[in-house]
Amino acid sequence: MKIHVLFFAILREKMEQAEADYEIVVGETVSELTDRILAPIFPEKTSKHPILFAVNNKYVDGDYALREGDELAMIPPVAGG
Repeated sequence: MKIHVLFFAILREKMEQAEADYEIVVGETVSELTDRILAPIFPEKTSKHPILFAVNNKYVDGDYALREGDELAMIPPVAGG
């Protein structure tokens, strides 16, 4: 199964891309996919990412089970000044 992931702010910089497609397994949650995607970049923060998630334009928590064709937006906290 495939889903489309959008990266915002620092995640876009770290991933060096704004979006990507990922293969998921049946029942994979947002948190599980996030850990898999971000482990190479933030290995010390697995399962503790302060990120907001939206699936198909609706905010969800990390326990949300992804489905074929979903679009996941990963939105980290941002600071400005």
